[in-house]
Amino acid sequence: MVYGYNLSLSSVTGVPSKTGQYRITFSLDPEATVGGVKVPNHIKMVSKADAAATLAADGLSTSVIITVN
Repeated sequence: MVYGYNLSLSSVTGVPSKTGQYRITFSLDPEATVGGVKVPNHIKMVSKADAAATLAADGLSTSVIITVN
């Protein structure tokens, strides 16, 4: 399942300027409960090219850094 999300900088408080770098983290749960039964996650994230540096060793999470000018 994929979710869309808009990063709202209006919710960022306590800083004089909202420019800079922000890290967005994506993660998968190791298991889910479906109908009262625990089901293991059979999906792992994979990475290509330079994104490999941010992929967790367990394949369940990754992050990307964005720059806001």
